[in-house]
Amino acid sequence: MGNREVIRTSKRTFLSLKVILISTYIFLSVLIIIVFSGITSYVAEKVIKEKENRAVISSLTNIDDRINIKLAQYSDLMISLAYEAPTQKLLQGLEGLSNQSKIEFVNEFYSRMYEVNVTQTDINAIVFIDTNGKQYYTMNQNFNTEAWVNNYFTPELQDQVAELRGEIFIDFSGGNSKDHNSITLISQINALNKPRGTKPIGMMMINIKKGALSSILFRNTELQLTTLVDSQGIVAIDAHKELQGTVSELNKTAQLQKEPSFQTNMNGEDFFVSIFKNDKYHYTLMSRVLVDELYKDVDYIKKIIVYLILFVLCGVVMISFFLSTFLVKPIKELVTLMNRVSHGNLNVRMVKIPSNEIGILANNFNQMVDTLKNSVPLRKERLISKLLLGRITIDEFSSQGAELGVAATVGVNIVVVVIEIHDTPMSDKEFIPIDDIERFLQSRLVSVHSAALLHILDNRRLIVILQEAEMDLIPYLHESLNREKGVPTTFGVSRSSFSYDKIHESYNEALDALHYKHLFEANEIIYINDIQEKDNNYEQLERIEDEIVQAVKFGRGEQLTESTELLFNTFKEQFVTRETMNRSLGHTHLKILKLMSNLGIDLFNADPTIPRLPSLESFNLFRHTHELKQEFSVFLETSAQLIGNKRETRMHETIAKAITIINERYIDGDFSVSTISKELYISENYFSKLFKQETGKNFSQYVTAVRMKEAENLLTLTDLKISEVAAKVGYKDANYFSLSFKGIFGVSPVKYREQHQ
Repeated sequence: MGNREVIRTSKRTFLSLKVILISTYIFLSVLIIIVFSGITSYVAEKVIKEKENRAVISSLTNIDDRINIKLAQYSDLMISLAYEAPTQKLLQGLEGLSNQSKIEFVNEFYSRMYEVNVTQTDINAIVFIDTNGKQYYTMNQNFNTEAWVNNYFTPELQDQVAELRGEIFIDFSGGNSKDHNSITLISQINALNKPRGTKPIGMMMINIKKGALSSILFRNTELQLTTLVDSQGIVAIDAHKELQGTVSELNKTAQLQKEPSFQTNMNGEDFFVSIFKNDKYHYTLMSRVLVDELYKDVDYIKKIIVYLILFVLCGVVMISFFLSTFLVKPIKELVTLMNRVSHGNLNVRMVKIPSNEIGILANNFNQMVDTLKNSVPLRKERLISKLLLGRITIDEFSSQGAELGVAATVGVNIVVVVIEIHDTPMSDKEFIPIDDIERFLQSRLVSVHSAALLHILDNRRLIVILQEAEMDLIPYLHESLNREKGVPTTFGVSRSSFSYDKIHESYNEALDALHYKHLFEANEIIYINDIQEKDNNYEQLERIEDEIVQAVKFGRGEQLTESTELLFNTFKEQFVTRETMNRSLGHTHLKILKLMSNLGIDLFNADPTIPRLPSLESFNLFRHTHELKQEFSVFLETSAQLIGNKRETRMHETIAKAITIINERYIDGDFSVSTISKELYISENYFSKLFKQETGKNFSQYVTAVRMKEAENLLTLTDLKISEVAAKVGYKDANYFSLSFKGIFGVSPVKYREQHQ
């Protein structure tokens, strides 16, 4: 009964999915019609507007070019006439010129105007003014020449024209004359027999009707609704004389729109307007087209698109039922598999992949299942990371760990081990990736049935979490890595923690143990329990540093070796950090370099037979104390050798003589500071001070050292009696000699001979 109910439910689900799919297809089809129609209409209007605007702007640009050429012809003509003989003669003798001559000149001027297609009727007036203000002009009967000249003949305008130095001043908009229907051209004329621009003899002014440009403006029939507006906003030229002489409403709209094209209403009709501005002469060309005329093709395009979409819609409705059958079955199977995955079953897979959109979903589902399978280790790593950082409680860890197969044993002590992989592998083996090392350790833990947890911290460190009872595994894992994989490692081992809640403290302890790896040999296990942190005795370290510097200064090899050994033993005894060790070695290094600098030793041009001094930075390259000690010893020995060589070359002449005398006279038992001072003719105090400064020993210590060195040779190489040996090295009393010998070598002369013969 239950199975049948499940089947009926499945059928109802299947039918409801069909209805939903068919309804969705119909809804989407209708939506497509509406959206596509709207977008098509909008795009069609934009395309037609853009096409019309480009065509009109191209025509307006062509008109503007022809207007500029026409004005340039006027300007060139004026410049040409200005420097011809008749014009020069006219302006230089305006009062004495006969009327006949003036008429002939004007006729000549008009004939030249014809050359640029300007008829006499297009010219309102021509005026010549000499330097005395005398005027000669010719004009149309209906033109007020005097008012026009008075508007222009002002000091400011004359200066403006003079600054052009013979070039043409053009007033296209009639800003000075207040006449918006004409164009004024003015040029200063200079004497022909003088360098150009040095002596003005008058001015020439021409007033041309703007109607002269109409033939240029209205040459194209499609541009009959073109208007020319001057800089004052006045319509200067209009084909139908509808707007000429008025303030253009189109111009106002254009200023508000601030666009090269716009749509506006005029006299109850909608127009599409395109504008083109001339920045040189400050006029604007406007072309207007009826919107109805412009969009007459848009409605036809709309109808075709609607019919096409309806045809497509019918096809979609017809095939939607058949398509739904092939879509619903894979969807049903996919939903079933997803339910299994949600209940924890990851052993599912969509086998039959449809060759449609559902196939893409099926492939994504299979990839998702594979990702979930592979993500369990990642979840484990995140869980252990939270545990190590103390961001999860034991209850949360237990519940999440149970899902991932990570057991949290309660009531046992836990130990954390941080394994650090060295950069260089042992022998000639290649470097092993951290993932391979993890798999190797995991196999070893499984082989001994250990429940320890492994976690990769970074590309050089791993973490092992194990029970205290399994601590015997630590040397086993360490030895396995060394022997079987050839991987040098250092283990940092924490104290045991009673609860997983405190495991982050154990993790920090294991890291702290690794901080002291410089005090141990390479490839060791460091237990935090073995680290006895103490307050560093900086005074003791500084005292040893000074002893090392003194041994280097005076070449005391045995003392240098002993003090160096003592310094590194102190490092271990006090468990100093690497930072403290580097600071102490750095102090010693700088003191010795300063000593060599004071002695005048050139470290860059030193004796080539002596090894180069190790730098302070080189000390940081060594991870372990024994390596660092070797490098530091090389530095000390090399420094002592350089200083010793320098001392021999610069030793005071008096002390050099004294040493020679000592080597010759040490047999004399009465040989003393007083004796040698008298021979060298200096005071005893000065000699003692100088001798100590140069040799590092006082006179008595030095003589004793020479005598004992010779006594050592006699005891080992001869069979002389002790009393005879004492006499040969300057001792009158054999007992005193024996006491002195034992004080230096630690044994009596007899015992020393027995040990070395």
